[in-house]
Amino acid sequence: MNHNLLKKQVDGLFDTSGQLLFNEQTNQVIYTYFYRNQFLITNPKLTLIKTGKTIDTITKAQIKVAKIKSKNETVLAKQPLLVNRLMASYGNYLFVNSALMGKHEPKIMWDKASIIDVYNLKDNSYSFSFYIYNKQDKTMDEFIVINDYVVNLNGKHLTIERIKTDYYKPWQY
Repeated sequence: MNHNLLKKQVDGLFDTSGQLLFNEQTNQVIYTYFYRNQFLITNPKLTLIKTGKTIDTITKAQIKVAKIKSKNETVLAKQPLLVNRLMASYGNYLFVNSALMGKHEPKIMWDKASIIDVYNLKDNSYSFSFYIYNKQDKTMDEFIVINDYVVNLNGKHLTIERIKTDYYKPWQY
């Protein structure tokens, strides 16, 4: 266990929520925060290798908590601003379905598709973005990446799409 890996910003509970991934190709653990533009890369023993940032600008989790004294509980006072919605990793890449519309993102595309931002984990850089189109006006529920394919679950629909770009080289570790 590593009790110092996740960094508290507001309450240390909700503000550190995120998704944990294991990348078999690089033998690394990747933790992406839900409510801020940050991800962590560790070895399998949870020793920090490096941190990275997504292209979203939310550096501090926008969370408001409330205490219920009668139950001795801490709860969310309102719905927090979600930054990173869904994540996957393959090879030297992190795929993030952003929950926030990009500055240069066309509104029409935001309504028709989920945007996947791709980050190169080797040099900690943004690489490119692509769309996963909605099915029956619903956004995707989950996705994984295998080689140069994206497998997407959307309600009762399962789609497999190929990533076609020169920017993505999934076999170079």
